[in-house]
Amino acid sequence: MTLVPARGLDHDVAEVQVVAGSSGDLYRRAAEVELDLGEGPVTQALLGGHPVLVPEVGASDGWRWPAWEARVQNLGIGAVHAFPLQLGAARFGALSAFHGRPFALVPAVAGLGVALAALTTELLLDRAARTDRSGRPGGLPPLGDDLDLRIEVYQAQGMVMAALGVTMAEALARMRARAFATGKDLPAVAAEIVAGRLDLSGDGTR
Repeated sequence: MTLVPARGLDHDVAEVQVVAGSSGDLYRRAAEVELDLGEGPVTQALLGGHPVLVPEVGASDGWRWPAWEARVQNLGIGAVHAFPLQLGAARFGALSAFHGRPFALVPAVAGLGVALAALTTELLLDRAARTDRSGRPGGLPPLGDDLDLRIEVYQAQGMVMAALGVTMAEALARMRARAFATGKDLPAVAAEIVAGRLDLSGDGTR
């Protein structure tokens, strides 16, 4: 995975990206392709504020990001999935996963990507706040007892988003509406979605 923070969307995204971390040199090079070209799924995730899933690089015959597709294919990348780091309308970067072969995410795994991006955003914001207060870089914030609940809510939000083709905000709104209608709290609704007992696209059960 590669973290690509941006200073702000009032600048040209292609000019402000920087690869802040990567799990390997190949994935760093793949992420840096977008720095050179200013196009690709990570850039689109930053601009659009929603996950951009490319299960098979090259399947579009180059109509979407022609230069990007050719470059990453030459590197041996088969799939890319990018998740924006954001709080409300403010976006700070993107978390991307690269695969050496075509790879489509099922809703549960897409939901996990959304959860990881949300948690990464929390960690970055907490670290920035600690740095501002102390003048020194902060360490990772302590994760409270509600970590598992937050992950499950984020994962369920991603699953609803992927299954229904809606935005992250609408997915969360649907989950909250179901919680209100049934008298349950949001974590309880999220747990049912993750477990496969609740489907918000139809009558709510399966």
